[in-house]
Amino acid sequence: MENEPMLPDMFFHPLKPAQVLDAVYEQFGELDESGEVTNESAARETVLQVLLDPRSQGDPGVFELAWELVELYDDDELDDAVELLSEVLNAHPDQRFALGALRAAYRDAEGLAEMESLHRDMSLLLPERRDIRFYYLAPAFLAEQGQTDRGALLARQGAALARSLGLEEEAERIEERSPDPEHRQASSARLGSAMEELLSAAGAAATPSGKRALGGVRSRFRMAYLPPREYAKGLAEGLLDATFPLDHEDYRRELEASLHDSAELGKVSVVAIDLAEVDAFAKRTGRDPRRRSTRLAYLSTLPDRDAISWPPERNTPCWCTSQRKYKKCCGRPGFRDQPVPDRGRAILRVDGPQPFRVQVPSRIRLDRLHAVIDADAGAGGHYSFSIQDGEIDADQAPHATLTQLASEPGQSFGYHNGRDHRVTVEEIVPVDPADNEPRVI
Repeated sequence: MENEPMLPDMFFHPLKPAQVLDAVYEQFGELDESGEVTNESAARETVLQVLLDPRSQGDPGVFELAWELVELYDDDELDDAVELLSEVLNAHPDQRFALGALRAAYRDAEGLAEMESLHRDMSLLLPERRDIRFYYLAPAFLAEQGQTDRGALLARQGAALARSLGLEEEAERIEERSPDPEHRQASSARLGSAMEELLSAAGAAATPSGKRALGGVRSRFRMAYLPPREYAKGLAEGLLDATFPLDHEDYRRELEASLHDSAELGKVSVVAIDLAEVDAFAKRTGRDPRRRSTRLAYLSTLPDRDAISWPPERNTPCWCTSQRKYKKCCGRPGFRDQPVPDRGRAILRVDGPQPFRVQVPSRIRLDRLHAVIDADAGAGGHYSFSIQDGEIDADQAPHATLTQLASEPGQSFGYHNGRDHRVTVEEIVPVDPADNEPRVI
């Protein structure tokens, strides 16, 4: 690999799998007319270079990155995936049990003997020297090969070993993939507990990001989706305001990111909607068809059979109805993380001891919004934003945007910087290139 370009140090020390995949597929991830990545082989080869780079030696991120990479292979390419894993395994013999289990899991029946051999050899080691990551894969693989009881027993052994070593998160990860019914029940209970903490609003709660928590079952979310033709119609007829991107791909990018974030809270599904039916619903109920709240209300009337579960299986069609495989469409590495151009400008009214108004980009980061408001409010120090029963503090603000708090006129949220303020969206207008700097007006 003498003529290969030097890989940046930012990928290493420690190895960051998500950052590597995002960077590589941002460089090579253009799609052709059929929706396939035009430079897929170059992208895979670059990730392989990272895995084989001497700077990755001894890094546990090698296992996670290798797993992420082989997940992108189609079923008819599994021989290639196994060959790649063999190369990585030879370069990292110290991670034999984790990488070996990963390779065995992609060899179907042929991998059974390899998995048995790995388990036998690892059993000879002292508990503290065993690789917990072996148990992420082996129990589910045994179940797929018809050995469900044996897989469940292995999962119980792995979870017990992890807990004896003080590795609670690793134990829970083993249980999440376990074929043991008791483990699955425990995982569901943990999710339910997290939901109780994170979603305190009772009944059905609409959110600005276009999702709806279904009343009575707070771990289920639906999100409305406008297919390309409906989206173009919405833009042309003024039914979608300036917070919506002009490019449908950017719209899908934002929705994929929102689906990903919501999936951490519970079960998520997508429902494609028809704007003509939304308009008819708006007329029947006396609502404004241009508002997100109307589309959310319409969404709640649709039956479950119209919903597409997210995320789709790795080789099934994408939720966006493109008919491309999800992993090569909205689920491809880096897709949801690419920046979306801001074409909206929000006019905000800040009510507090001294009311004033500001104009800001509709996707402004909350730490920057704080700087705009605080320049006039004059309090400084710690700050936070609040909506319903949730709060975004100063540490979280650089990772959140205005559209996550309020995205259409009339919506409001709290801002606290030693004084309490109520911030309301008065208007969303198209960006004026000559006058889009955040400022008090």
